[in-house]
Amino acid sequence: MEVQGIQNDPPDSPSDGDRYIVASDTGDWASQDGQLARYVADPGYWKFFPAKVALNQAEGLLYINGSRGWQVANRPATLPQITGDTSTDLAGVVGQVLAALNNIYWDNQVT
Repeated sequence: MEVQGIQNDPPDSPSDGDRYIVASDTGDWASQDGQLARYVADPGYWKFFPAKVALNQAEGLLYINGSRGWQVANRPATLPQITGDTSTDLAGVVGQVLAALNNIYWDNQVT
């Protein structure tokens, strides 16, 4: 799910379908902190729903919603280079990708 950003209050001139992570519950977004807000232009209201993952377009960062609220997902400093013949060694490539994913973790999942 992509969002335009993280905000405490709704923007002044939203467009239909705009989505935001609600940072805190103020103004029109009272009691909705941690939810995603989506603007519905006709008739003009905000719809709120829970989500676990969102790509923040404003920052280009992936956010995960867990036990500590919305937090940026960690990633390794560099991703490993895939080696070998990718046209014939599918099992080897999949193994390398899974090993790389094993090094990715989420800050907010640690308690």
